[in-house]
Amino acid sequence: MKGLLFLFSLFSGIFLFAQVGINTDSPRPGSALDVNGSMKSANVLLPSDLPPITAAERESFVYLVQNQSTGAIEHLDLSASGTGGISSIMTYQLSNVNGDWVLDFDTKISSTDYALVILSAWFDQDLTGSNPAPPVARTKAIDGTWHLEADYSAVSSDTNGAWNITCAVYPKNYAKIFPLQTVNMNGNTTATAATAIISY
Repeated sequence: MKGLLFLFSLFSGIFLFAQVGINTDSPRPGSALDVNGSMKSANVLLPSDLPPITAAERESFVYLVQNQSTGAIEHLDLSASGTGGISSIMTYQLSNVNGDWVLDFDTKISSTDYALVILSAWFDQDLTGSNPAPPVARTKAIDGTWHLEADYSAVSSDTNGAWNITCAVYPKNYAKIFPLQTVNMNGNTTATAATAIISY
């Protein structure tokens, strides 16, 4: 009898730790249950049925993301210190620059792992010159990191000033990266894309 109980326990353990697939003959490794297909629900919650969240709850919201390498669902806690977010916003104040010119500022942010976008840029000193021109502020990927450049092309500053450059940084694994889109303008000043890259 003990032998039968042992065998029953052994086969029960094997069954409990086996991989199960629904609508798939080959469940993914590491998944105890792999479901391939759609889902149907008898009840759908409307926005009016959902309770409102407090400001504190909104600040500690936990996002679920899918690891593109393993397919696993992971949580992204934006309230945890030292962790990244879906995006980060930062302002660089580059003071005592050469007049109004920043040729190269290395942010040390990886251009392989992150996308960096300038949201705004302004200079804190008066400018001299006869042709007013908008500021030029841009990002460049050099040797694996993002670099900033800023300047007024047609005017200058008599004194060294400060640039305030606000940037948004996005982890590339949370964004869809499209290949380079090459367009021949045929010497014209206007053109139209053949198709929309993104269509919702």
